[in-house]
Amino acid sequence: MSDIIVILGASARAAAFSALRAGLEPYFGDCFGDSDLVRRCDGEVTRRYPWSLLSIARRAPAGPWIYTGGVENHARLVDRIAAGRLLLGNSARVLAAVRDPARIAAALSQRGLPSLLVKSSAAGLPRDGTWLMKRVRSAGGIGIQFWNRSAAPVRRRGAHYFQQYLQGPSFAALFIAVAGRAVLLGVTEQLVGCEWTGAGPFTYCGSIGPAPLSARLQAQIEAIGVCFAREFSLQGLFGVDGIVAGEAFWTVEVNPRYTASVEVLERAMGISALRLHVEACWGGVLPGEEAVRQHFARRTLQWCGKAVLYVRADVTVGERFHHWLCEQNGAQDWPGAADIPHARSTIARRHPVTTLFSVAATRDELLCDLRERVAEAEAILHGTPVIGQQPPVQEPTAIPGSQCP
Repeated sequence: MSDIIVILGASARAAAFSALRAGLEPYFGDCFGDSDLVRRCDGEVTRRYPWSLLSIARRAPAGPWIYTGGVENHARLVDRIAAGRLLLGNSARVLAAVRDPARIAAALSQRGLPSLLVKSSAAGLPRDGTWLMKRVRSAGGIGIQFWNRSAAPVRRRGAHYFQQYLQGPSFAALFIAVAGRAVLLGVTEQLVGCEWTGAGPFTYCGSIGPAPLSARLQAQIEAIGVCFAREFSLQGLFGVDGIVAGEAFWTVEVNPRYTASVEVLERAMGISALRLHVEACWGGVLPGEEAVRQHFARRTLQWCGKAVLYVRADVTVGERFHHWLCEQNGAQDWPGAADIPHARSTIARRHPVTTLFSVAATRDELLCDLRERVAEAEAILHGTPVIGQQPPVQEPTAIPGSQCP
């Protein structure tokens, strides 16, 4: 197989860097073309997402392709690109099934696994905050809101669905699958709606892990992965987001592609997820039980994490901020900052501006360092003096439904 792999999505940086670590040659098509990405990889920035990804795929060098976040919402686009280039991942037919919340809930219920109630209509639902309204086509928690008296009305039939709300910390499980089998690679705790990152309620803003699991919870999560692999014929990397409550993992959604938590688990557990993805999709090979056991044993050695900084108002990226982000990396094997915007680029309110990484011995130390790094970055972005390189960090605002530590 060619070493070239074409990576298409709203953001390709994380997957492209995973591909580089796997010894592959990524060619990207995404919405940002961040400076750290274009410094390392060839590719193009799409101006009409998602459909101009089709023309980028036609111009890209020969090689298979994968998609990243957001593209799973466009099954017809996946079908058209896959007609002219080998897809390493889940087909449009699989996407149509696994992105159906009702089918997800039914598959879990039939196997006696925890399942949140799902409705296609708000008819008869109480508007008391016990249900969430979600966009059918969405990613990263964007557009989620409580179904209560202040919720915006549903204007277009089929554009939204409704899911039972469950309070609890948010986690993401990462699997590799082929031929109805699935192997759990690891689990991360998700940062969701954290005020200190500037993210809106329910918006994904980072991952930390690997999360320690009880034997019972790990067995249940493994069973959930096998359930989806068999029911939907998933192959390659896929993620399952869920809420942990009452010693049970309640599935929220399935992400049938490379997920945001991959690079955190790669760093923490010494795995090459993109290499495993290629081997599963190309050769039908899953990692052996002994290899997985060794990876899981590493999870006690260190905590790794990342936090995404969102801007609270429209901002133009200054030279100082750009250079500061570049300096975070130096000669390190792993970046201290990524998704680095170009100087003089404009970032709109509530949009992500950069991603910051950290490693620590404990969960609390990791979160503390991430918060300090985000606060420092925000201060430099807006030209605020940073005292002692450790600016004060305010406690997160209490947002109902937030799973932010």
